[in-house]
Amino acid sequence: MKILLINRLIGIFWGGGESFDYNLAKALRKMGHDVFILTGKPLFSPPKNKIDLETFYLSTPYLRGISYKLWNKIPKIPNAIVQFDLIIFEKKAFKWIKENKDKFDVIQILSLPRLAEK
Repeated sequence: MKILLINRLIGIFWGGGESFDYNLAKALRKMGHDVFILTGKPLFSPPKNKIDLETFYLSTPYLRGISYKLWNKIPKIPNAIVQFDLIIFEKKAFKWIKENKDKFDVIQILSLPRLAEK
């Protein structure tokens, strides 16, 4: 089975969700499935995290770093920046999925509920 896992940050930032998704992908691969990752990468540089699975990278701005700096200074703006960051990735990911959906048996969207609605 060909499985695509979509994770916004695995190519940019490594946290608990990214570790979980990576380990899920490795376990599925051990079970004999072909596993692929769709993730973001910084706009003008290579991915910060390269992983040992076939990965498709979408160049998108990483705006969360800005929101983390403003978190205690300006109310509501950091959350708006995070949401804008997700919207940009989701739009690019939706277009990519639409063009490539027939290549996969399963497309698993991880922590991106708006993308799953489309």
